[in-house]
Amino acid sequence: MVREEDEIFIFYSRYSSYSDKMETTTIQVDKNVREMLKSFGRKGETYNEIISKLIERARYVEFMQESYRILGTEENWVSLDEL
Repeated sequence: MVREEDEIFIFYSRYSSYSDKMETTTIQVDKNVREMLKSFGRKGETYNEIISKLIERARYVEFMQESYRILGTEENWVSLDEL
């Protein structure tokens, strides 16, 4: 069981298209995860900014892995002579 002092609440903001205000929600992570998140951030950066940055990086890595997979498949290539 996680003790209350071991929990951290991370506020995640998202824009609601139905409202002009930001909505926030709370997620709980243990201290180890919090410290890992801090290690990815810079001074003054919010957890929301850190998590957003990590999600962008993960999407980029997935895109690049899929691109390399496609490039590595010969049947996806066309000879210049065929063009």
